[in-house]
Amino acid sequence: MSKLYKQHDTGLFDVLRLPHSVIEFYYRNEYKYVFIEGYNKIPVPLFALLMLKTDISEIPMHEYAKGFIEGYNSNLIPFIDTIDSRKEIIFTEIIGKGGQGFKAHHTAQGTTEYRETDMYESGVFEGKRYKAWEIIFQTPNAFIEWFAPPQQTGETKHPTPLKYETIESIFNDTGQIQKVVDCLKAYETLNEKGDFGIDNKKYEILAITEALVFKGIINKDVPKTQRNKLFAKLVNLDIADKTARTKGWNHDTLFTTYKELFDSLK
Repeated sequence: MSKLYKQHDTGLFDVLRLPHSVIEFYYRNEYKYVFIEGYNKIPVPLFALLMLKTDISEIPMHEYAKGFIEGYNSNLIPFIDTIDSRKEIIFTEIIGKGGQGFKAHHTAQGTTEYRETDMYESGVFEGKRYKAWEIIFQTPNAFIEWFAPPQQTGETKHPTPLKYETIESIFNDTGQIQKVVDCLKAYETLNEKGDFGIDNKKYEILAITEALVFKGIINKDVPKTQRNKLFAKLVNLDIADKTARTKGWNHDTLFTTYKELFDSLK
């Protein structure tokens, strides 16, 4: 954990009994912790990393880190200071520009570059958003109404259909599903029956699906819990929400391994 900011302890979500709607919203824009020289590990939105058009080593991440720390230490108190206005500014910070990634510029040479000023501004925004989430985790019930789905009006009410409720719905190309299974069988993660067999590798599911998201095989917009529970069913396993969100002790190593394994699918 960096001394420059307080890292979110997602392992306490169940202990704190955070409302499900809050947890699901948080994981729509989950973080990867990237080592940046001089700053240790700094949170970077996973979607921003997935949208990069060049290698991260060529991006001025030190400017992002500097902006992140400044944003994290910002005062999130509005000019008109009331309880409701504080809630509003905190919620506004977490929804912000979610999903847009880092601003890229196309050069005359046909390459893509990320400028220091833009990366610094992105860092400030993400630092504020990270701090806003920290405040929400401290008093989740005070914000529950902000995460509740809008109430339907009128005499006729129809249930809202789930966008991602089958394994087919989370894959960008359903033809890849069997290819993924065959790939995992060849690597012996799965046995010939298509499951983990005697060795319970349920905590590898998160690393597998993150690698599939990184490769663009699984839709990046699918909430993590839903994504992992659906993939678990594909390999004949039923897992709880907490397991679906839990990283194994060797998660980063597994993520790299499966990311390289799935190169053959693209």
